[in-house]
Amino acid sequence: MFMTFITLFSLIGLLLVLGISTYAVFQYVNSESQMEKVPVRIRDEHRR
Repeated sequence: MFMTFITLFSLIGLLLVLGISTYAVFQYVNSESQMEKVPVRIRDEHRR
């Protein structure tokens, strides 16, 4: 019983870590793409 509890806890911990890491990467990529898009718009306005 104790071993099954440890395995379940470790699996839940791994899932949480994976979920948080994937969420952080997604947020980082999303912010990076937004930062790249904004200067392009400003440059296009200046060219016109």
